[in-house]
Amino acid sequence: MIKVLIADDNKDLDISLFNIIKSQNLNNINVIGITTNGLETYQKIKLLKPDVILLDINLPIINGLEIINKLLKENITLPKILLITAFPDSINKLQNIQLISGIIIKPIDYDALCSYLIQFNKEINNDNTQSLIINILNNFDFNKNSVGYLYIIDCIKYCIKRPNCINNLEKDLYPHIAKMHQISNHLKVKWAIDKSLNSMFRYTKIDILKRYFPDTKRISSKLFLKKIVDLIKY
Repeated sequence: MIKVLIADDNKDLDISLFNIIKSQNLNNINVIGITTNGLETYQKIKLLKPDVILLDINLPIINGLEIINKLLKENITLPKILLITAFPDSINKLQNIQLISGIIIKPIDYDALCSYLIQFNKEINNDNTQSLIINILNNFDFNKNSVGYLYIIDCIKYCIKRPNCINNLEKDLYPHIAKMHQISNHLKVKWAIDKSLNSMFRYTKIDILKRYFPDTKRISSKLFLKKIVDLIKY
């Protein structure tokens, strides 16, 4: 579930934005608040920690650009920012344009708005999943600079969505990872993953391995991937 904050001083527009998001049945997207001035918006960002903010540039008290600058000075992680403005020329004043995830010009194209939200939802959920995977893998002594380690992360992400792939490593999973990385032979993926896992098994403390794999002495690639996928899913 991603959290969306709407910030615009036009209350009618705020209600329209809220209603359109609700009416589209956008999965995992929740409007957590509506603000009508910059000071309230700044405070709600700090308090509610939204994942996405629909931010009008010309808010009263503190404008949208000043909100961004204040958050940056305080080292507060910025949400994904979808700027809303009736004055496209004001965008030229942006000093940190790379921090903006998208721009909507009034009158609002609601189809474009929904497309942005769907895209943000995918990006945020993907980032959260990768963070969970890395947090678990940090318990093991991997060489994080190895290409096999990167392939393992991609394998886990793919198997979370398609768990049956774990039963078909060489026919389904490894060819998919090879295609992702533009590798001509999926056996290169298998070799890199096996090498990375063998190195990890050699250097990880035995009590750590036993904690995750208490009933086996030999840990195959299939068993390892399945264990991590199960930990993420359940």
